[in-house]
Amino acid sequence: MTTEPAPIDGHYQLAKDFLAIDEVGVAELLLRELTAARPYEGRAHHLLGIIAYRAGKDEAAAEHFAQAIRLEPENGDYYSDLALVLSRMGEQDAAISGFRAAIHLKPGAPAAHNNLGAELRGQGRFAEAMTCFSRALSLHQDYMEAYNNLGCVLRDMGKPHLALGPLETAVALSPQTPEIHNSLGNVLRDLGRTDEAVARYAESIRLKPDYLEAVNNLGSIYCDLDQLEEAMGCFLDALAIDPNCADVHNNLGVVLQRMGRPDLAVRAYRDAIRLDPETIDAPNNLGLALLLQGEYLEGWRLHEKRWLSRHLKLGVRPFEPPMWTGELGPKRLLIHAEQGLGDTLQFCRYLPLIDPRHKIVLEVQAPLVGLMRQLPGVTAVVARGAPLPAFDAHCPIMSLPWVFKTTLDTIPNQTPYLSADPAKVAGWAKRLAAVKGPRVGLVWAGGARPNQPELEPVNRRRSMTLATLAPLAQAQGVSFVSLQKGAPALEAQSPPPGMALFDFTDDLHDFTDTAALVANLDLVISVDTSVPHLAAAMGKPVWLLNRYDTCWRWGLNRDDSPWYPTLRLFRQPAPNDWETPIAAVRERLADWSATIAADGAHAHRAI
Repeated sequence: MTTEPAPIDGHYQLAKDFLAIDEVGVAELLLRELTAARPYEGRAHHLLGIIAYRAGKDEAAAEHFAQAIRLEPENGDYYSDLALVLSRMGEQDAAISGFRAAIHLKPGAPAAHNNLGAELRGQGRFAEAMTCFSRALSLHQDYMEAYNNLGCVLRDMGKPHLALGPLETAVALSPQTPEIHNSLGNVLRDLGRTDEAVARYAESIRLKPDYLEAVNNLGSIYCDLDQLEEAMGCFLDALAIDPNCADVHNNLGVVLQRMGRPDLAVRAYRDAIRLDPETIDAPNNLGLALLLQGEYLEGWRLHEKRWLSRHLKLGVRPFEPPMWTGELGPKRLLIHAEQGLGDTLQFCRYLPLIDPRHKIVLEVQAPLVGLMRQLPGVTAVVARGAPLPAFDAHCPIMSLPWVFKTTLDTIPNQTPYLSADPAKVAGWAKRLAAVKGPRVGLVWAGGARPNQPELEPVNRRRSMTLATLAPLAQAQGVSFVSLQKGAPALEAQSPPPGMALFDFTDDLHDFTDTAALVANLDLVISVDTSVPHLAAAMGKPVWLLNRYDTCWRWGLNRDDSPWYPTLRLFRQPAPNDWETPIAAVRERLADWSATIAADGAHAHRAI
């Protein structure tokens, strides 16, 4: 808040002096005497507004500031302070107007530019906010709050590398301010500099032990680092600070689910929703936890709220035609892929179930276009980003189970529902003629998504190195074929000792190529990524090496899949324990290869 520095009235100056030493009651009494004697004194109403604002009496503060403006309409400070209280009252548009009026009257006031930027950032108007913070810094080069706000809005804009500098400057200007350490921790976390982020959160908490946001953030990064007990401790500490914080309950649910307690996670997610019905992440998390436990009907309904979550809301498609929810009658439907390749491969099975009177355009990720053209009932397949034909309604592909009210008993699990191009299959058959013995495809790492850094911890947990699969080399007579793409594919150049590994992945340009190669294999052993979906959708035997905090689609306490009859699960019994499931695969693979050798045949044997 700002006040007039030069007094022209004894009562006013005396009130300011008492306020400076926290004698608020005396100051207020003097100011009320002054306004009673001289009701046209705008300064006195302004100071009364400051007293009310500090006491949390927002309506009274707004009334005093408004009266000050009526009496002295050319004072920019009054507009700025009125805007501050309006902001706290949730009247964002009015607050923005107030800050703009303050800047018009006093364009050289850096605080007004900074505060306007904060308000615009709250409305998601990030570019405008950045301009305001930059202007504030041009007026006041050591303005710590503006540096902090500039860093935060750059992070909001998905530019953590640019946010780092302003936040480091803010910390240098005010190293004892816990909020800045927390903001810098957020950016460091985005940049993958997790140890530094942990240190910043810890410093923030040292400076302010009851700083809820920092304690919650520290728990979240511990969760990313698989330090689940430490994460749990942080979330419990956060709930001790504020037991009614919905975000903490949601995060507690996440760590409980990671620890293999989806039942307790469900309770935490429900608490989050009860405390804040508008919470954005908990409904989808609850839906996924229910799906994991086989409670499909409620799970699908809550899964429809996934677009509210902070990780998916940017993927909402602004289509004019409405969403299709199963209505009958001829329509031009757009069914569009949304998340990973594996999701598209799993849920494209629903396309043939749609009323054949509909004309269906399927929009999918570019590597899947050729493969998806074989689906019955599909009029056209287009790559995401290509021009779309006209359509009457649309539906995200992962909403189809909800549209069809799928339960565990009604999953359309007949396979194969995808197949390879016969000409390409024949071509691969010739190339693989020299690969003797049973042919086993291998995938040891999931696909990275650089544009979604928040998914990197999941990718890390589901992936391993090729060297981790070394025990499989003990299976006699087996020839392994790499199906691994991306950076981890380079590991195929140095396979584990004794492993006969063939690598043709440079010639896999899209999923029609991968499908044709898989068609010539007898078995696929893979981590949880797109290839096992493809192979299982083709009816191929698949052994899935599954992380401890399993994806919802694989369910609980089972080694088969209700979605894929030919898929078998080998689960981690504890976080990061790949040794146990790989040992089980090694033993089963040895028995299988020995049986095949005894039979003298291996082509496409069921597993």
